[in-house]
This record gives sequence, structure tokens and C-alpha cells, in this order.
Amino acid sequence: MSKKSVSSTILLILITAFASPVMASGYIGLGAGKSNIEGSSGVEDLKATSKKIFGGYRFAHFGIEAGYHDFGDMEYGLADYEITALELSAIGYISVAPTLDIFGKLGMLDWDSETRIETILFSTTISESGSDAIIGVGAQFSPVPSLILRAEAQKTELDEADTTLLTVGIGYTF
Repeated sequence: MSKKSVSSTILLILITAFASPVMASGYIGLGAGKSNIEGSSGVEDLKATSKKIFGGYRFAHFGIEAGYHDFGDMEYGLADYEITALELSAIGYISVAPTLDIFGKLGMLDWDSETRIETILFSTTISESGSDAIIGVGAQFSPVPSLILRAEAQKTELDEADTTLLTVGIGYTF
């Protein structure tokens, strides 16, 4: 079984285990923003529009969150890079106002990358995958009880490439 399959199975089990409405309030959401990768294979900077789907369960000041990241399509010379990832993180919340929280998160990112190089003479694809720690901070605003608006910054190192994700998102709590 591949790393991606094992991670997906563990993620599904954890989400199901924490799904009891008695224990926590759940949430799901979508986010979009910018991804920036520095130091990848001699490439100075790769930037793209990123997308994110996230969901989790929040206890009073602690939560668990899972997410899917699409880092976007990035091009450099003849190469086209595509990176996707699954995230599982623990989150700590601090309320600074009745409808505003700041949070910090620490977790693991299980990622896959694909590099396609196409020229007139040849075409090749290089696939890589790995798991790395991810750390993030953000703010979450709840203007009404079932709606969350959030902004966050996350850092990780995909192999030896420093990666920053900046996203804004909207979510629904249940």
C-alpha cells in the first residue's frame, strides 16, 4: 500500500473518530491564495495560485483539521510543476474577541509532485512524494454562528524546498 493510501486511510479513521457532535463542533471550508516554493532543484522561485479544502472538529481551545492542498501549476523554463498534498494538523485557538480567534497549527503534510519537461525532441515526467512537518498561524472571524472567514500562513519544507502557503477562506460550522 502506498504512503498516500495509508495517510488517506488514517485521515478517514481520525475524522470518523472525532465526528461525534457531542464532543466538538465541526467545520468545512474552501480557501485560495498563493503558494511560493524556493530552492527547488536550482529553481529560484516558483509561485502559483493555490487552492485548499479543509475540515475539522473544534473543541474549546483545541482542534484537529484535515485538508487537501493544490499548490497550483508552476512553470520554469521547459518544466511544468504540479504539487498536491494531504494535511493533518492539531490546532490551538485563542479567543481575542467574541467572534475573533487567532490560531496556531502543527501537523504533517503528505505530498506528491509531478514535473513534466517537454521539448521538441522528448517528453518526460518525474514524480516524487514525501511527508514533511507543516506549521501555520492564522486568524478566524465568525460574523454569524455558522460562518467562518479565515486567513492563514503555513510553512513547510518539501524535501529541501522552502514552501509558503498564504490563503484566505470561507467555511461553514455544524
